[in-house]
Amino acid sequence: MQKQWDRWGWLIALVVIAIFVARMAWGRSAFCGPDDEQCFREWVSALAGWGAVAAAVPTILFLSKQISAAERHHRHNLEIGTQQSVAVIRRTLRAAARTRTRCEVIRGTWATVHPRFPPDGAKHLFEEHMREVRRFLRDPVFERFENEIEVPTNYTIAEPLEIIEMFAGLSDVNDTSESVETYQSTVDEVISAVETYCSDIEAAAQRRLERAEAMTGAAET
Repeated sequence: MQKQWDRWGWLIALVVIAIFVARMAWGRSAFCGPDDEQCFREWVSALAGWGAVAAAVPTILFLSKQISAAERHHRHNLEIGTQQSVAVIRRTLRAAARTRTRCEVIRGTWATVHPRFPPDGAKHLFEEHMREVRRFLRDPVFERFENEIEVPTNYTIAEPLEIIEMFAGLSDVNDTSESVETYQSTVDEVISAVETYCSDIEAAAQRRLERAEAMTGAAET
């Protein structure tokens, strides 16, 4: 409708002006019957109506252009917001994939640790891996995704970090062979929590990415 007004609205005003000019140029005989008084009343009535239309057309055209400009501005802002969201989503997916891959390596490493592995070595390896997992989880993109896009279903980023902190004190257990098994069990529990978080946030990010791409495609068409 707005495009039609933009394209043809001027024609209405032109028709009204043309009728008025023709009336002035050709006189009454071209437009009136023998009854001049009746002709005069009819033309006054008709011109009053068309005059109101002619006066309204510029206003309608102006408002139409304003609405079109506002819609363009809104679409532009929406497109920028969508692009920013998509960038955060893609970074989140990459960060979750990196974290998951590293967790698989750590789990595999502890699966090969012998029960009689020296306790000091087990302690050092445990602390190193906990620091590494914590560093991966503290990627700012996870928190940004939760704050700006969506909170995962089961875990927030705070929960696996709390689990790591809760088990950090186990590194003091280093004087018996059972400590290696304890470390293995603890690593398995921590990695499971981190993997659950990664799965949740990947699922949420993938949903949001598909939705954003669908919106972008619809806007382009």
